Amino acid sequence: MCQVQEGEVMATSQGGTTETWITPYQRYLADGLLPVEPTEAKMVKKNAGKYTLINDMLFRHGYAHLALSCISEDQCVSVMAELHEGICGSHIGG
Repeated sequence: MCQVQEGEVMATSQGGTTETWITPYQRYLADGLLPVEPTEAKMVKKNAGKYTLINDMLFRHGYAHLALSCISEDQCVSVMAELHEGICGSHIGG
């Protein structure tokens, strides 16, 4: 596996699935599986304490113990489109 930075997406050849920066954390937290590359494995193991899995969805521990949902780049585009064009409309200001 190659090093994947947050927000980057890498395609795999196994069954046409797409892996994101979220995938290594999900595998480690669910099954204890670390990436093959030592540098990435060290990073995942070091940062895994910041995350938790709830119903196979990855959440990051935020300030004041909020659970922040971790989403892929595709989901991010959808969320931003909804915020700007959907029910929130023009969200001017804070």
